[in-house]
Order: sequence, then structure tokens, then C-alpha cells
Amino acid sequence: MILSVREVIGRAERCFSAAGFDEGTARSNASAIWWTEAYRGTGLSTLHSLLEPLAEIETMTPELERRDSPISVLEGNGHPCLLSGVPALDLAGAHADRYGTGVTYVPKSEVSVDGNVLGALAHRGAKRGDVTLVLSVDDDGESRTVLGIPRQSRPALAETTLDDPSRGIAAIEHAVRTDRQGAHEAPLFRAFFDDRAAEPFNTVDAQLLYRLVSQSADPKPDAEADSGFVVACINTHHPRYSDEARQVFDRTIHSDDRFENQFRPEEIDERVERLINEGVEVDRDLWQDIFEFGNGILAPPFEGSEKGAGFDLNELEG
Repeated sequence: MILSVREVIGRAERCFSAAGFDEGTARSNASAIWWTEAYRGTGLSTLHSLLEPLAEIETMTPELERRDSPISVLEGNGHPCLLSGVPALDLAGAHADRYGTGVTYVPKSEVSVDGNVLGALAHRGAKRGDVTLVLSVDDDGESRTVLGIPRQSRPALAETTLDDPSRGIAAIEHAVRTDRQGAHEAPLFRAFFDDRAAEPFNTVDAQLLYRLVSQSADPKPDAEADSGFVVACINTHHPRYSDEARQVFDRTIHSDDRFENQFRPEEIDERVERLINEGVEVDRDLWQDIFEFGNGILAPPFEGSEKGAGFDLNELEG
């Protein structure tokens, strides 16, 4: 069967509201489902996989540790990623405004259930103006890194998948486990990424950011990391960063073959336009389950996309 984009976003929002999320968070999570459908073609199947765990969750608020550290820690509690995704991004973004770089680590999150949606955080962070890295590792030790870079219209995104935890997420997990995340930001990151291999940059800040992004795309076969994810936001317009530091991520996304999957804005524009014009195909039984779950509440007709909520629906139609 074929659904309109508004039906997809609206029913996703109803499902999250039925599960107990407040209106704003339900809308943000619905936007992440739509992102996953637009970019990966798996948004509705991901939403369907969330129905059972959402029905069993008693609390929607993740527990925060070390609010004042450049690395915040949110306890995942074995829940799907979406429960912690938006708070993790907000914390990392706030610290990026203050320090230039902000990192949120969410251990014990069920990446295997809805890890596909984490790319939406990289998109949203880049849309806000921060270069955003999202690193994740699942129960099998397989990992994914998504890099989002701000652009005038739609963020540029690149992704890599690895058979082992990335060196970046392993370093952050180690720092948290050894209680080093409260250190001053610059020495902290030099301790994380202390590889002195040849680097194509001259300034210290550019070299540091280069290590961050490159090691986030390199595997570490001997690493032991819990299932979970990291959101890192970099405010390249912060006074601490040089002009050369602002070039690191553009050069990475254009020339680093470690990010094998490129989500080019023009290609995504074409896909989204096609979905808007032709609709979203979905299995009837899957949609029936989603529809019935969303009927756990009485909600008004969905108007979020008309108010500017959702995922770029207004700007694409206009």
C-alpha cells in the first residue's frame, strides 16, 4: 500500500505520543523516523521494530551524569537509541557553544533495535550549524560512524560501517571508564587521540580535529565497548578554532575514502521529492500494527509539517 509523507510522519508522532513521550519529543522522534525513511528507506520498518520495546518502557527520561563536563554521560538503561538521542544532541551542542567541542556518551543503549535512526542526529546537529559526528557500536561489536557538515540548504552527510568498534568510540568509552572525562577539553582530547601519524594540517587545533574524525572511522579490533553511541558536536566558528580547523571536515568528506557512503544533498532532494509526489510504499500488515499502536491516544489530525515541524517538508514543497 502507498502512504503520503504526512501520513507517515503523523502516525509516527501518534505512536510516540501513545508510548508516553511529550508532544515536542514525540514530534522530534517522528522526524527521525522520517529521516530514516528518506535517507535509508527503512523508517517505517524501524518504527515497527520499536513498538514492542516502547510498550514496555516505564520511564522516558534518561539519567544524566556530569552535566558540567565537556563529556556528558547519559545512561541508556538498555532502551532504544531514540530515548536518549535528542537529549544527547542537545547536551553536546550546548557544550560546543561553550567549549568549541561537546561530547555526549550514551552507554548501554540498544543500537541493534533502532541504530539506523542515529544518522538523523548528525543531520539535525549539522542543520543547527555544528559539525556533528555520531558513533555507535552494537552488541556484536559492529560500529557505524556518521559525519554531518553544515551546508546552506541540506547538510552533507557521510557514513562508514565497521566490523569492530571504532578507535574513536573506544577512546571515549575508555576515558569515561577511567574517570578522565572531567579533564580540561584540549588535553583531554589529546589524550584520547594521541596518534602522531602524519597529518595534512599545520595548526594544533586542526590536527586534533583531524584525529577525532579520522579515528572515528578507523576500526580497533581488540577494543571492548558496550553497546551504545556517542554524539560529538564541533562549533567550528568558536573563537578557539583557526581557519585551517574549519577545513578539516570539508576535506574529509570530499577526499577520505574511509567514509564510503556519501549522502549527497542533491540526491536526497530527488528522493524526498519523489516520496512526496509518489508516496511511501509499506507492507499492509506492518502498517496495521503501527496504526493500532498509535490508536492508544486520541490525537488531532497531524499538522506538524504545516507548522514547520518534521523533516524539511515545508522547504521541499515550497
